[in-house]
Amino acid sequence: MIENVKHPKPRKRGRPKRDYRELIGARYGHLEILKVYKATNGKNGPRVKARCLICGTITKPRLRDVQSGHTKACTRCLRAEVYSQLSEAGVAKLSETEIARIWAARFGGKNREAVAKEFDLPLGVIDFAFRNYQRQLESLISSESGIQLAQQAGLRGVGIAGVAKAKGLSFEAARYVIGAVKNKAKHRREKLADIAIYAEWVVSRVKGREAGFGSEFRRNEFTPDELLKSKGKVVGQYAPLYDDCVVAQSADLPADEAKHVTEFLDLVRYTFDQRTQRRESHLHQVQREKTLMRPQFTLMEESTTETEISWPGSSPSEVASSAGL
Repeated sequence: MIENVKHPKPRKRGRPKRDYRELIGARYGHLEILKVYKATNGKNGPRVKARCLICGTITKPRLRDVQSGHTKACTRCLRAEVYSQLSEAGVAKLSETEIARIWAARFGGKNREAVAKEFDLPLGVIDFAFRNYQRQLESLISSESGIQLAQQAGLRGVGIAGVAKAKGLSFEAARYVIGAVKNKAKHRREKLADIAIYAEWVVSRVKGREAGFGSEFRRNEFTPDELLKSKGKVVGQYAPLYDDCVVAQSADLPADEAKHVTEFLDLVRYTFDQRTQRRESHLHQVQREKTLMRPQFTLMEESTTETEISWPGSSPSEVASSAGL
């Protein structure tokens, strides 16, 4: 009788299953792999669960697309990146004159759809062209060239049109730069005036204190909470005002405002000088006391060394008598 013997199933032929655990946490482009799913068929290959590092969205693209760079981010971020690349490529094909005209049209009040229809360009190209030209004008405003341009426009017989023609700008762009430079100078002038007024108030407040016995205030000095030098820097309540006054001192201020700024800085220097003198005086006093006390300690040590201290039973005769010898 033949017994029913269970034979092990034959092993399937082919390559072993791949272990994808080493891919967990790997980053490809803007995606981080969190999990790898088994392939349901042999055509598309396995899929992954990935997190977009830009916006945090969880996506499930194919593994081979992620590793090859075909899928670099989630659909939304990838669409925005492609949109930016196409728009920048479109702007690169435009001339400086066309970009300036686009900026002038948008700056003049036309909406982006009307400008795109006028120039027969996509909305993205219009937006990027306007932003790029705006950045160029902003850099011109913040440089010395913008200040010189505003000064030349104020000369007799030159005007905005003459400056625009000399600098290769449109009339609208030149007017915008000149207006921005003047507004910037006006705001800076107002800020310097505010700094001088604040400095005057602080000086009058410090000098008007009553520095009596037991008070934390000293006459014509700031307190450590108000101003203090720490690691080579001035810190405290009035440290920002000190930094502003240092900058304002080099500016062209009217005489009365410059006087207030100078008085504040002189009061700061006086405070630090007085603290340094008190510190040095204290160190000299401590050193003097140590010098005066040193001879007394020396005499006490010498007297202790020269004096013989005798204890009962310490001499040889007393030791012998105590031993009964």
